[in-house]
Amino acid sequence: MYNKLLQRQIDKYLKAAVDIPADLEAFFKAVSESYDHYEKDRKMLERSIELSSQEMIELNKQLRKEAEENSRIVYEKLKESLVLLNDENDEILPADADPYKLFHIADLLKNETERRRRAEREQAQRQRHLQSSQRIAHVGSWELKFTADGEVPVYVSDETYKIFGIERGDEILTSEIFYRSMHPDDREMVANALAEAVKTKKPYTTRHRVVLPDGTEKIVNEMAEIVYDPKTGVPLRAIGTTQDITETISTNRELQQANNEIRTLFENMQEVFYSVDMQTNQLIQISNACEEIYGYTREEFFNNSNLWFDVIFEEDRQIVYNNYPAMQAGQPFTQSYRIHHKNGGMRWLESRMRPILNENGELVRLYGVTQDVTRREEYELALKTSNDELKKTNRELDKFVYSVSHDLRAPLSSMLGLVEISEPLIEHPVLQKNMAMVKKSIIKLDGFIHDILDYSRNSRLEVNKQQVNFGETLEDISNNLRFMSANEKVRIHTEIKSDVPFFSDKNRISIILNNLVSNAIRYHNPNIPDPFVKVNIDVSEQSAQIEVIDNGIGISEENCARVFEMFYRVSKKSVGSGLGLYIVKESVDKLGGTIAVTSALNKGTKFTISLPNLNS
Repeated sequence: MYNKLLQRQIDKYLKAAVDIPADLEAFFKAVSESYDHYEKDRKMLERSIELSSQEMIELNKQLRKEAEENSRIVYEKLKESLVLLNDENDEILPADADPYKLFHIADLLKNETERRRRAEREQAQRQRHLQSSQRIAHVGSWELKFTADGEVPVYVSDETYKIFGIERGDEILTSEIFYRSMHPDDREMVANALAEAVKTKKPYTTRHRVVLPDGTEKIVNEMAEIVYDPKTGVPLRAIGTTQDITETISTNRELQQANNEIRTLFENMQEVFYSVDMQTNQLIQISNACEEIYGYTREEFFNNSNLWFDVIFEEDRQIVYNNYPAMQAGQPFTQSYRIHHKNGGMRWLESRMRPILNENGELVRLYGVTQDVTRREEYELALKTSNDELKKTNRELDKFVYSVSHDLRAPLSSMLGLVEISEPLIEHPVLQKNMAMVKKSIIKLDGFIHDILDYSRNSRLEVNKQQVNFGETLEDISNNLRFMSANEKVRIHTEIKSDVPFFSDKNRISIILNNLVSNAIRYHNPNIPDPFVKVNIDVSEQSAQIEVIDNGIGISEENCARVFEMFYRVSKKSVGSGLGLYIVKESVDKLGGTIAVTSALNKGTKFTISLPNLNS
């Protein structure tokens, strides 16, 4: 327990909660004793007032002598303490220092203590930084001491324990564990590296594998240097680091593999890959395909950076000039032109460019891919020629169709008129039968020509979008079909739901409905009392749903899949050209719709059509 006055000073400067170092405790005890003597002297001084002056003089002499002795003892102890604490400056107290300046000495001691505490805090901070750095870099540090029994670890960092897969506290990382953790095939190599370092007195670096307790393998990079006794040259200890480079090695291998694949691709692609430094106009790289496409080697291109431009046809160079603004603006572009191949031939090339600008908007790099498109250009030229020939053929076909429409149908119409005039005048049964056969053949031929015309128009003409009135269209179809032989037997029912206008190709819709209704009449079932054909139409803003339903003779399941084929007829007894349903399907496709059929023999047939409303 210290003197009360000293205790208050300690509490003020050092804080009561702080543990007093052992080397200062003796000092403060000495100071406390001095304070006690001081209080004792003060009390005696108070008593001395009552004593005689002679006694006081004698007493003062004695007290002064005791005080000087006590101060000298305290001074020597303080000086010894300062020397112990401040080994950097032994002359902190001069030899002739005043023994009574104890508070000055105490202040020096307080400052020295604070300096040491500050150094300890900085050391602790550096230690934390070191641990964080090792953890981030996966680098552990260690120190081995050479003894007669071998190497003994005197320091192992936390990260080293982690690298070796050992929890600190569970097991001490000894030299034996160091070597045991190494892969058996690498132990001799590491031992030889350490022995060589000791022998040559040079640091060593080695890479080896580590086998963790769970069997996992790591690859580490180990670096160390040997510390020797400066007098004897005997190796004292090894200080080193161990870095986990497993992930780095794996990444490097993957990167190397990717680079090899890219290089293989770069060297074997048919296209020419290249890059140019646009500030120096120097070629940076170009792939080997340049020799195949241009006929010139990579060396020739590197020797002449403008070679790619020199071989372009003079009349095609304007194509390159026209793309300069896009290149200066950093916009990707594609250009096609002809070149003079080194062998004297001509080739078409297509180049895809990607310019790169710096932060100031200046063009600094140009990446490009050039491919030989000569064959494609030849194909396109051949296709253009074929298209021109096809257009010519279509024009001739149009003339032929026009000729068929006027030169063939007109005579057929005349023949049919003559037949109809002659029929009432013929009384002979055989002639009547023959005349009926002629009339039937004329009508069949005229129907075939009509189908050919419909097919030709549908395949050649574009969609003519106009508003469609389904009611009027069906009425016109009914009027046109009233002369069919079976029309008076088959009832036609129509149901139209149309709250919005419907736009499509009126002529094609008429062809579709006419063919389906006429087929329903033509192939009605004569053995039922009430043959019919129903046409249901439901119009919306998006589409028109059309159903044509009859109770006719029907179509077998195997024939349903083929009824839309050109010239397909269900049986030899079928009448017509075999083009009707084919033209229906082609017309529906032209309008962007769909058509489906379901049927059963002797029960009837249902055609379902969906056509888009072209109102937009």
